[in-house]
Amino acid sequence: IAAVSLMLRDVESGKTAKQLFKALLITNGLGAVITTYASITGVFVGFGWSDPIFFVSLSLLTYKQLRVQ
Repeated sequence: IAAVSLMLRDVESGKTAKQLFKALLITNGLGAVITTYASITGVFVGFGWSDPIFFVSLSLLTYKQLRVQ
């Protein structure tokens, strides 16, 4: 997901770009929800708390890029 985010940062504005960013935002948001749930229920231990932060960060960056489009 991070590689896709990196590659999409210089995409030209257009309908296709918006749809790609929307799909990426949904994917990152879903990742944030799932990893947060896993952290709360105890599936993740140790540094598991960092996964939700990673997905939330990607979601915020994707949202910012979507607003630019």
